[in-house]
Amino acid sequence: MSTRQYSKLFFWGIIAIGICLPLFFFIPSALDSFIFSPEERFNIISGIFFLLLLTSIPFVVLVVFAKRHLNISQIKNSETIFYKRVWGVMGAVVVIFGFSLYIYFVAATSKSSTACMVFIFLPIYGTAIIPIGYFCGRLIGNLILRFKRS
Repeated sequence: MSTRQYSKLFFWGIIAIGICLPLFFFIPSALDSFIFSPEERFNIISGIFFLLLLTSIPFVVLVVFAKRHLNISQIKNSETIFYKRVWGVMGAVVVIFGFSLYIYFVAATSKSSTACMVFIFLPIYGTAIIPIGYFCGRLIGNLILRFKRS
């Protein structure tokens, strides 16, 4: 496989995992919906579908950022810039997955009736922490590159 095919697989994999991640926490409630009437079942399934679309927004933003930032034709032959950028993007990926898993876990285990309102703010906060993850990843990339050179 070429580098372009690996990058497409990486980008589409992030989006697919971002869309399917809430299903792992909410499959039991979706399975319970089959005891309801067809109208109620449709409302529950459409609500879960809307939840999947809403919570995938930070992952789509992350993929667009990574695709624009890791453009190989702009980097030319600078190995250090590419190395730092890859570590920065990987830091952003780790932070957004960790944050999303934390939010899903809190919403799934909470007994509060307003706990699901967190999904309204997940796209906003998830998109806002992408630069923080990028900065942390780039800092780790700088440290690794510095130790690699010495």
